[in-house]
Amino acid sequence: MAVPSLITKIVRKLTENEFVELVANKDFKFDVERVHKRRLSDVYLVSISFSGGATKRVCIKVVKCDRENDSLFDVNKKKLIHEYESHLLSYNDFDHSSQFCVVKPLAVYPDDLVFVSEAFDDSTTLEDMITKALFFGGSDSVGELETLMYSCGVLLNKYHSINVKNIGDLQGTLDTLKEYILVRIDLIYAFFNKKQKGYSLSRGLGFYQQQFSKVKVDPDAGEGELVIIHGDFTPANVLYDGNTLALIDFSESAEALRYVDVGGFVNYLDMLPLNKPFFSSRKVASLKAAFIEGYCAGSNINHLLVEFYQFRYFSTNMLTQIYEMEGSRLKRLVLHRRIRRYMEMLEGKDFWQK
Repeated sequence: MAVPSLITKIVRKLTENEFVELVANKDFKFDVERVHKRRLSDVYLVSISFSGGATKRVCIKVVKCDRENDSLFDVNKKKLIHEYESHLLSYNDFDHSSQFCVVKPLAVYPDDLVFVSEAFDDSTTLEDMITKALFFGGSDSVGELETLMYSCGVLLNKYHSINVKNIGDLQGTLDTLKEYILVRIDLIYAFFNKKQKGYSLSRGLGFYQQQFSKVKVDPDAGEGELVIIHGDFTPANVLYDGNTLALIDFSESAEALRYVDVGGFVNYLDMLPLNKPFFSSRKVASLKAAFIEGYCAGSNINHLLVEFYQFRYFSTNMLTQIYEMEGSRLKRLVLHRRIRRYMEMLEGKDFWQK
């Protein structure tokens, strides 16, 4: 495998700063074991061997960015610094155990748009495990995955307990969230009705405006605690090595309601049968229930807010897909069917009666 010059540069920086005690006369070698290509970044798993016999395995994340675009480059630099600081705070404060941990961050090089952490050896993401279990596995593998989903809920609750802040304006948050979703629903309807003849959605924006106006939360329920959220809590950012669940990639970590993380994870699961029709909705529902049960083992949650944050993620994800698929007629047809299925599913949700 051809090794990018940037990776060579970063490994040398690591040996000069993070692993200096292991380097004798700068005698070391390294090997790129594999590369994971993602939409916003590339992640390199690198093994560094030292002359004294020690070996260090690290993950080097390189953010994809147009380096000629100064403003975009600066934004990504700030986000990367924030990610490192959030990750370091979480690592230092988290109650590590044989079951749950936060992967150790090692260094950040903002000018190179690079973030480095220790490798979590012999692990795979929950995303890969879910895909394999639902696509290839039988009831046993799905049952094992339900146990992992329960543990994943416990992991998120442990993470949220690190830094509990003051009580936020729960009703105000919900009202802002409604507006956020309505704007995106309007854009989705506009795209659908403009681009696709022969299909129609049975409702319109007015339906959601009317229904949203009825939905209230109890401001005295004590459920408005602000915590340091992960911000991108999906199965892609949870690793498992057969014994321990490890949390990675704190890309949007900030102080907010815990429902941002819970709703994001639930949305990922609910989108599986929508994006991959051969995945069983019943099995996905069992995974979702196990995750919620695990999270609730440590605290009660407001299921209404979980659903609303789920819609927040869905509407944003759907618009992203619209913009990415608009140029392809075949993809657009698939997308229209997906939109119709999901919007009609939303109309039947029981939270309108809450």
